[in-house]
Amino acid sequence: MDVSLVKTLAPITLAVLGVLAAAMSAATQASRAAAERRSEERRSGPSALRGSWIWAGVEDSGHRVLDVVESDLVRRVGPTGWPGCARGVVCTRHGIRVLVIAGDGSARWITNVKTSSDFESVGRIQWTAPGVARFDVAHRFSCAHPRLHERDRESRVVRFHRDGELLRVAVENGTAVLPLPLAVSPDVPTRWMVFRRVSDATLRDRYLLRLCQPEPDSPCDARCFDAMPSTEPTSS
Repeated sequence: MDVSLVKTLAPITLAVLGVLAAAMSAATQASRAAAERRSEERRSGPSALRGSWIWAGVEDSGHRVLDVVESDLVRRVGPTGWPGCARGVVCTRHGIRVLVIAGDGSARWITNVKTSSDFESVGRIQWTAPGVARFDVAHRFSCAHPRLHERDRESRVVRFHRDGELLRVAVENGTAVLPLPLAVSPDVPTRWMVFRRVSDATLRDRYLLRLCQPEPDSPCDARCFDAMPSTEPTSS
């Protein structure tokens, strides 16, 4: 082969290899960035909220201050059930907290106190920024206490972070029936309610606790009998 030709081709080959290496590096970086975006989307994007969630505990300043295990959610009738449960009353150990968010944003927060009375907030959740959403509450009621019936609209802030099948939601007071704050605080949240994801069927069959107790002048709210929003894709 002509030596001059070899000398000419060598720089060209090196240049081509350099271009290929740069392209491969750029592609790798783009792929990594896309993977990071998808991961962040799963943690703090709109789709991270979707699901049927049952509480698993409360964390404060990075420490678990309440653990709620499966056995704590078992319904027992007093006085032989959970300590402090009155005769004939259905109780769970710590009460139950449920958060249901469908793909279209329809949502419901249910607090069952230890003695099972439910306090429900129905509305829609709209994602506003990574890790932040707004819960526009349109209707609050209780099946156990039908006189508690409000249609005053209000908005609550949902600051959240998802980690796999766990969802952490910032709360102001773990004992309030709707512990979500009314406004975004500039401070970093320190108290989080921890939820674990369950199937819609499991929520309905195992954890949903709505005991209708109508009164002579206050029938149970119609929402006491409706289905929870579906959070799972329907099969065609």
